[in-house]
Amino acid sequence: MIYTKEPRKKKSKIPIVMKKDSSVKDIGKKLFKNLKEIEEVKLWGPSSKFQGQKVKLSHQLKDSDTLEFKIK
Repeated sequence: MIYTKEPRKKKSKIPIVMKKDSSVKDIGKKLFKNLKEIEEVKLWGPSSKFQGQKVKLSHQLKDSDTLEFKIK
């Protein structure tokens, strides 16, 4: 289960259920019509090296990760 959050707010209480080893790109495809809208992605959780880490679309996610998308 992956969570999302808006800038300067807490994470959502409703998770997005994804397959094991899903990437940030897989979540982006579910949330946005066009991946080119995504300017930056920050990550909190077990797959990050530090909290609020900027990651690429190819980053592999782990259960309980939280993503913050910045769009254009």
